[in-house]
Amino acid sequence: MKKILYTILIGSLITVSAVKAQTIPNADFENWTSLEKPLSWDGANIHTTYLGFPVNVQTAFKDSLNAQSGSYNAMLQSKLIMAGFPVSPGFITLGTFWYTISPQAGGWKGGIAFNQSPDTLKGFYKGTPQAGDKGVIIIELWKNAYDTASLIGRGYMEFPNTTATWTSFAIPINYNNTNTPDSMNIVIGSSDLLHQANIKENSVFYVDNLSFVTNASVVTPLKSSNFNLYPNPAKNQVNVDIQQDNTEIVFLDLLGKSVSKYELSKGNNIISLKDMNSGLYFYKIISSKQTLFSGKIVVK
Repeated sequence: MKKILYTILIGSLITVSAVKAQTIPNADFENWTSLEKPLSWDGANIHTTYLGFPVNVQTAFKDSLNAQSGSYNAMLQSKLIMAGFPVSPGFITLGTFWYTISPQAGGWKGGIAFNQSPDTLKGFYKGTPQAGDKGVIIIELWKNAYDTASLIGRGYMEFPNTTATWTSFAIPINYNNTNTPDSMNIVIGSSDLLHQANIKENSVFYVDNLSFVTNASVVTPLKSSNFNLYPNPAKNQVNVDIQQDNTEIVFLDLLGKSVSKYELSKGNNIISLKDMNSGLYFYKIISSKQTLFSGKIVVK
């Protein structure tokens, strides 16, 4: 699935657990190609021609002055392509960077083979976003294809504040089913990759030392016979039947951001959906901070 970051008109700016780490290629950004891209990653560096003129825009850099550890980290900077063109966000991806000059657009697609289900992406960052802009990190896991229909897990975090020193982050990954993924992508941007109008020149984001973590929880997953959510699709309200105490349901959008949360009682619960826009959502049943059951719901 192609993710479109920008489209431009010519001349316009348009608990106790065991913890296991899982491999991300070149997660410490110590190895780089001759094109100033981290090895195993692609980056939004543009080298082409337009109307006979060269267009060379580098937004991903090997940085040796600010490494959190080791010798290098990745530095991403949003830059103006040329006069009359939009600002190009700095980003790197485990998939493939794509762009066209006419029509002018760009984004990412694909990912890498990956067959595990981590709970969290951890790492270190710092950055200086321009006013109204923000750094972002997106994690997506699929089964069978790179499209929304086969998306089974997603994590997302925004970094809107200036952060001058290396700071750790932990991004939870939310799953809508228990299928084992076969592919995965991580996208890291210096700007708001999902809203082109927010992308500002000279927003900068540094990242280093990524890792996946999985918590092998001692909580027993809730059996489907002890849980039922209906109707689905739903309008205005949904029924949640559950045969366990001390639980709650959390609804999340496709970016993995919580949109509403309700405490549940053992038995039947009627949950209002009137404040949720129509669309597809993930939901999770949680007890003691552990996910017991997860799925998708369509709100009409």
